[in-house]
Amino acid sequence: HEKDIEQGSETPVERDFADRNPFKHVITAQDWSGPEDPENPHNWSLLKRSYHTVPPALFGFTVFASVSQPMAAANNRQALLIHFADTRTVASSIYTPAVPEIMKRFGVSQTAALLGLSLYVLGLGFGPALAAPISETYGRSIVYKTSLPMFMLFTLGAGYSQNFASLLVCRLFAGLTGAPVLAVGAGTNADLFPPHLRAVSTSLFLLAPFAGPALGPVIGGFAAQHKGWQWTMWCTLFIAVAAYLVSLGTHETYKKVILQRRAKRFGIPPPPYNG
Repeated sequence: HEKDIEQGSETPVERDFADRNPFKHVITAQDWSGPEDPENPHNWSLLKRSYHTVPPALFGFTVFASVSQPMAAANNRQALLIHFADTRTVASSIYTPAVPEIMKRFGVSQTAALLGLSLYVLGLGFGPALAAPISETYGRSIVYKTSLPMFMLFTLGAGYSQNFASLLVCRLFAGLTGAPVLAVGAGTNADLFPPHLRAVSTSLFLLAPFAGPALGPVIGGFAAQHKGWQWTMWCTLFIAVAAYLVSLGTHETYKKVILQRRAKRFGIPPPPYNG
């Protein structure tokens, strides 16, 4: 009779899981069910974990490639401004080769034209402050799959800008919406690999954002010279679309969100708030 009462207190899913599991593990959302919990990203296959490290790296490449190539300056003050922007952001690779044409197209000075770079970098600085609490509350996947499309929309807007003000606004918000993917990438690597394996994956992840500024001047310089300044934006879009398509098959990796979804799926108590 006591056994019947005990079984009656279990949900059908829990009873079925216990009957099939020789160790009689109980499904819980308070923590992983054990060291072999299949929903724990650390227990995913190496191929699956490696795949999940690729999209954050591609996103970092895309965002940083869009933000460094020195240009000739008319005076020392402009040279200092360009040097400051290049060394502090390691960015603008695709944008800066188009600065001379932007000056001609909108009738602005070189210093004003560089605002497209400066505001983009300003957005990169504030973006992570928005992304961090979102990823810790709703998970990594939603940050990747919502921020990059917004980045692409603002990049598209920058390419179609008919006046200088709209170009600057779009560049600012492109940086703001592109930066979150940079802030969350390290967290994704921590979700996927235990500490003793994390160095390799993190090193490879960090390689991509530095490759962006290295290849950006080549891409942006060629595009601006042969196709016009707008093609610096189109090239960024092509890379971003490719990176986004690669990310569509990814799953959530953040422990708390995985456990919350498990709790909702099985109708069991969710993990602690600070889980």
